[in-house]
Amino acid sequence: MTAPAAGPVVETQPADQEFLRVENLSVRYEGRAGVVRAVDDISFTVARGEAFALVGESGCGKSSTGRAIVQLERIAAGSVAMDGTRISTLHGKPLRDMRRRFQMVFQDPYTSLDPRLAAGAIIREPLEIHGIGDRTSRRRRSDELLRTVGLDETFDQRYPRQLSGGQRQRVGIARALALQPDLLVCDEPISALDVSIQAQIVTLLEELQAQLGLTIVFIAHDLAVVRHVSDRVAVMYLGKIVETAPVDALFGRPLHPYTQALISAAPIPNTRIERRRKRIILKGDVPSPINPPSGCRFRTRCPFAQQRCADEVPELRTASSGHVVACHFFEELEGRQAESHAVLPAAATSPARA
Repeated sequence: MTAPAAGPVVETQPADQEFLRVENLSVRYEGRAGVVRAVDDISFTVARGEAFALVGESGCGKSSTGRAIVQLERIAAGSVAMDGTRISTLHGKPLRDMRRRFQMVFQDPYTSLDPRLAAGAIIREPLEIHGIGDRTSRRRRSDELLRTVGLDETFDQRYPRQLSGGQRQRVGIARALALQPDLLVCDEPISALDVSIQAQIVTLLEELQAQLGLTIVFIAHDLAVVRHVSDRVAVMYLGKIVETAPVDALFGRPLHPYTQALISAAPIPNTRIERRRKRIILKGDVPSPINPPSGCRFRTRCPFAQQRCADEVPELRTASSGHVVACHFFEELEGRQAESHAVLPAAATSPARA
């Protein structure tokens, strides 16, 4: 089988800064109705120490991308490389050894923790699997991690059923940090939590990134949180990346019509700003990933679609302010959205809602 032609890699970093490289990645699922193309030929890089966010509607493929990065989903095509090592080709012991360098924080702390183990045992389990330390040093390490995530040593013997949602997620974060990873993939880590504690977990992740020098891939649909925690953002639609840019550039001047609609739909807790913003209402439903539209996948809902959009797949092209956009006509559309007041002012997107 002939390998697919290499497509553009979004926002390639200088060689001394690039840490994670995802290239031509595809993830597919077999179903009774056909093959679901959850992720379809996407590419991007993440710099060392950077917080890179993947955003989009439910079903756009962002979680499948995150799980593929940490090798929890089988990759149909493409590759994932971390710090120069192509981890998508590793198997067995080499992959297990490499897993010490990348870990995941899952969306639901209710199901991602083993209910049969106490919190301390959950945190120590990765150390035992990788044969790190003895019983005493592992206990010392788990106590240290509990303190790091804002819990004291008394939580060591508490089972998940005895913890609140926020406490469970803190245990999940501590478990992810046990092996001192370089890369943390956070798959909507606050969406299953009460609003009152979401800001606490976001703040904790920010502090840990600064203290430990972590590289983070942050998957979310909450744009306020994404604006607050990320350095760069990639917007996904139906398995494709449609736009990527530095966070302030993306939220201040979105260029792709889908990004514009996505940002305009985010509520702002300021009635004066909300009243004068123009909301973009997309018509129609998201097409099926089993049989996506030809050409641009967003064209069936795009108010600016033309015949070319059906005939040609738009390539990611570099625009101003670090934007990379997959749209045939973004130059013609540039500037319209800023005039319609659909952007989110920075002061209106703080995740501190408690």
